[in-house]
Amino acid sequence: MSSPDCPTTVQQTGRRGRQEAGQCSYLPEDGEFVPGLQAYFATATRPQNRPFVELLLGNGLQQPDGIETDLGAVIAALRQAR
Repeated sequence: MSSPDCPTTVQQTGRRGRQEAGQCSYLPEDGEFVPGLQAYFATATRPQNRPFVELLLGNGLQQPDGIETDLGAVIAALRQAR
């Protein structure tokens, strides 16, 4: 849920800074949501992606104190370690 202090667009989010914007949540516009979700499931369910998805889950993805707060850095480190 967005609060009144949260930027309302992606462009405003970039201007206000990643740390501050990380406290806000956003949903895509209605016209983008279904295609985006379909693309996500197409990628996430590819057999060749399964080992890496399992590695992410094993390293804290989708956990309350998980890796989502710095997901890009975690993915980069895991990819380099492979």
